[in-house]
Amino acid sequence: LSPLAAQAASPTVLIKEAYLGTTGNASDEYVVIVNSGSNAVNVTGLQVQYKSATGTAWSKKAVVTETKTLAPYGVLTFATQRPHDVALTDGLAQAGGNLRLLAASGQVFDQIAWGTGNAPEGTATKAPAAGQPVTRRCDDNAHTCQDTGNNSADFMVPAAPVAPAKAPSTSSIAPAATKAAEQAAAPTSPVVEASIEI
Repeated sequence: LSPLAAQAASPTVLIKEAYLGTTGNASDEYVVIVNSGSNAVNVTGLQVQYKSATGTAWSKKAVVTETKTLAPYGVLTFATQRPHDVALTDGLAQAGGNLRLLAASGQVFDQIAWGTGNAPEGTATKAPAAGQPVTRRCDDNAHTCQDTGNNSADFMVPAAPVAPAKAPSTSSIAPAATKAAEQAAAPTSPVVEASIEI
């Protein structure tokens, strides 16, 4: 899949952050995705796939097996060891690699390459050092995330190493039935009327 094709197919579900391990624990990895749109998205069956820096074949690292709906600006965390919504298989190389989000329909939602990764949208972003995340440029207060179709512009690596105690909050994610119950119990929360099926 070409970088242009990946970018053109991408809807509002994006990779928000990828954490590729620490010096003492290379398997401590997680991937956070975000719905940057204004409508809820059904992410049931969505896969996180990885390809080595110079590889040609994608491999599945995680799949959403339960029925889940991603609320507007909601996040979903895939992790190997930290608190998570979905388990992630380890093996993300720090020097270079590629990640993509593949919907159950086969549509590529988003794609990123770092370091020497060979399948970027645009050009690959900088490879992180051990303990540093690769982070999309997002404004959590404004509920917006940058997505120009160029990984080097849309992602950054913090100047100082970061090793958070736990993966980011996933409070806005729940299986569809649970989400409906939570909305009924909290009438002040906006109810999403429209959704996108994948």
